[in-house]
Formats: sequence, C-alpha cells, structure tokens
Amino acid sequence: MILIGILIALALERLLGDLPHMGEPWLLRGMLQNLRRVLRWPAFWSSLAAPMLLVLAGTALTVWLEWWLQPLIFDLAFSVGVLFLCLGPRDLADDIKRLLRAREEGDEEAERSLTLRLLLGPGRRQSRRFLIGALFIQSHERLFGVLIWFFLAGPAGAVFYRLASRMPRFMNEMEPGTQAESLAVQLHAAAAWIPVRATSALYMLAGSADTAAAQWRTVNGVEDMPWYARTWATIAEVGCGSLTASTESEGPSVPSELDDCLREVVSLQQRALLILLAFFALFTAGGWVT
Repeated sequence: MILIGILIALALERLLGDLPHMGEPWLLRGMLQNLRRVLRWPAFWSSLAAPMLLVLAGTALTVWLEWWLQPLIFDLAFSVGVLFLCLGPRDLADDIKRLLRAREEGDEEAERSLTLRLLLGPGRRQSRRFLIGALFIQSHERLFGVLIWFFLAGPAGAVFYRLASRMPRFMNEMEPGTQAESLAVQLHAAAAWIPVRATSALYMLAGSADTAAAQWRTVNGVEDMPWYARTWATIAEVGCGSLTASTESEGPSVPSELDDCLREVVSLQQRALLILLAFFALFTAGGWVT
C-alpha cells in the first residue's frame, strides 16, 4: 500500500507540479500567521517550545486524520494526497531545465531568480561549487527526505519532515535571532540526520562510489564542524563526489561546463530515485512473503 501511494503521488507530481503555487507553503504559512494572531503570546513564539510544539501538533493531527479514515480506499487517498502536498515545491529537474533554458536564451533575470531559488537552504552561498552542492540538498529536501519519512511512518512521517524542514524559514521570518529559530534549525537537521545519509548512499550507488566515499570520509574528518552543519555538508559533498567520472586515460574528472553539471545532477537524481523505489519494492515484497 505504501509503495502504491508513493508511485501515485510521484505520478501526480509530474502531472500537476507545474500548476501555479503548487507545493508552495502558502497554506502552512497562512495557518501559522492566523495562529499567531489568535495566540498573542510573544514569549511562546520566541521560545524553544514553539517549533517543537508546532511540528508535533501537525504530526498528531495527521495521525488522527489517518485513524479516522481507516477504510482502505479513504486511507490510500489520504496517504496519496498528503504525500503529494509534502513533495516539492516542484520537481528539481523542472527547475534545472528552466535554468538551462534561461542560460541558453541569455535571460539573465530568470537565471538569477532560479539560481537564488535553488540556493535556498542550509549553508547557502553563491558559487558554482555551492550551487551544485545546494542542488543535492534541494533534491533531498524536495524528494528523498519526504519519501524516506513517508516509507518509515506513513503520512504522519511525511508531514513531520515537511513541517520540520519549513520551520527554520518560518521562524526566521517571524522570530529571527531567537531560541525558536535556533531550535528549528537543529530540529530540521535532526529529522534529516538518517534520511540525508540514506540519500547520500543512494548518490554513491548511482554515481562514482569511490570518489563519493572519499568525500564522505573528508567531511567526517572535519572536527570543528557542528553536527547539524555536518548533515548538510555530507549530502552536498557526497553528491558532488558522485558526479565524478573516471576514464582510463584521464582518471577522475567532473563535467567542465556548468550546464553539463546541471544535466548530470538531474540524471543522478533519477538513477538514485530508481534505486530507492527498487529498495522500497524489495522491502514491501519481503513483507508480503513473510
């Protein structure tokens, strides 16, 4: 049932992902803004309790709705709907294709806008290296992190991860520089700790495993890096290492042109997704057999 829900949600994302405002957090942002107007308690919104309670409340509501919709067909429809809403905001491949089109057409404004959108996330910096690393972080945030949590805990898992991933930005907009923002950042990294490493392993399997493993060891060898920063550094560096191709004459090399790197990121994501779906199918089939 979980695998069927994943496949349907992915198909719907491909079909409907380009609709205006699809996948953008307007609903969640509106709910938080209205809740803040009702709950006029500044000490709460700037406290450590705010991000934790908001994430737990959303997850608990999803668990209750899933229990209430226990009949099989409603449960499947609910699972597909929740996963579809938690994916995105858009397929990373679509944004990369738009960026490539803007570069080909010389549309500097569209290129700048798309680049800034793709750089959003933990550790944002503007350079080619960090752009490619940010793409792998975006790939995890938009797709793999949600899918892994959905597979582990159903709709509640997908909602939990999506709320945790959105919370740092919301807290930065509402209560910047407070304990609430600091905890939101760490809560996001904690929720991503296992999925990030699973996704990094998928990139290794889908790309250059030796170089990716070397990059992973390099990140783990940095002693003065905070644990939450190491999470995002791991997936960025392992992803970049996975892009490396080996040839007998030239040895390890990476695409020299940015456009080629962007296309290879899309290809690597597709291969990694196929590996993940195959794992899900194998695990599900094993459950049916036993």
